[in-house]
Amino acid sequence: MVNQPAYWWKVCSLTNAPYSWNAITAASSYGNNGIVLDWTPSFYTLPAATANTLGGVKVGANVNVANDGTISVYKGVKSFGLIDTDGLEKTYRVVFSDDTTYDLVITDGSTGATGNGIASITKVSSEQYIDLYQITYTDGTTYEFSIHNGEPGTNGEDGNGVKGATVNASGHLILTLDDDTTIDAGVVKGADG
Repeated sequence: MVNQPAYWWKVCSLTNAPYSWNAITAASSYGNNGIVLDWTPSFYTLPAATANTLGGVKVGANVNVANDGTISVYKGVKSFGLIDTDGLEKTYRVVFSDDTTYDLVITDGSTGATGNGIASITKVSSEQYIDLYQITYTDGTTYEFSIHNGEPGTNGEDGNGVKGATVNASGHLILTLDDDTTIDAGVVKGADG
């Protein structure tokens, strides 16, 4: 602790003398019914407080000092975890930095109804351009829906296919079509190497 000036009254003597001040010693005295009080500055070192010694303290982490001097210590959380499960109740334990604990019980919501999924989808029938399908759900209920297929289109004209292919003396590929027309596909054979 830092030395701080402190002022102490001490009884010096018994006298009926009035108040006096000594500028050399910086001491003052006041006569009061025969008692002389001496007010002299002195220095005092405040010891650090311990479990057995009253003394000074410093404000550290997780500590708050209010304007009126009240000291509050904040607890830090050392750990948090699930310690028990009983049906829908789960118990969690909070362990604070001073090793005190708090148990927190949380109740989960009740289990919802069983879901209804799709067990199968099957084609039930086909009539002209309409297919009928049935969905069967896991609870046994069914739902039917239809798909309208487009009508078949008209046949296109016959194509003109390739009936022959030859490479001429110039190295060009000549294609002969079904209608006996020919197409020169270009050079496909290069010069001999």
